[in-house]
Amino acid sequence: MENQKRILACAKSVAVIASALFVVLVLSTNLFSGNVGAADPKVVDGNVRDSGGNPLQGATVTVNMRDPGTNVIRGSVTTSTDSDGFYTTTFGSFVGQDWLVGDKLEVVVVKDAQSYTDDDQNADLEPRQTVDVTWPYAIPEFGSLLGLAVVGVAVGFVALVFVGRKKKQSDSQT
Repeated sequence: MENQKRILACAKSVAVIASALFVVLVLSTNLFSGNVGAADPKVVDGNVRDSGGNPLQGATVTVNMRDPGTNVIRGSVTTSTDSDGFYTTTFGSFVGQDWLVGDKLEVVVVKDAQSYTDDDQNADLEPRQTVDVTWPYAIPEFGSLLGLAVVGVAVGFVALVFVGRKKKQSDSQT
């Protein structure tokens, strides 16, 4: 009888230890696999600038949270840039539904029917994450020296063509 009590007590201890190990194993697997659910809202913000450093005003910005394993969009928020090229988005705090740590942050910027995607970052544990985007070309406002030079050469070429034609016409009339 005494042996049965000891065996029963030992079995209970093993069951408690096994349960505790199982809980630790499940938690550590989720932590180290990057599948930590978000308990707080996640703010993703940043600046969108052209390659000349000028703010890109009025661009549509969509931030997608993509599952890195399946590439499926877990959450998506769309906004616009302000006059300084700044945008901000907020993802909800629905655990595992809107975003998880380790999700690929995909920022899609659309301006004048052209789009550019920046997806070089993963969601981290911080409640706020900044993703600045550099539009791959300068917006054609001719505000840069290169833009001014290109326009000058183009106008000069057109002027030479018309002057050459006019000179040929006047030479043929004489």
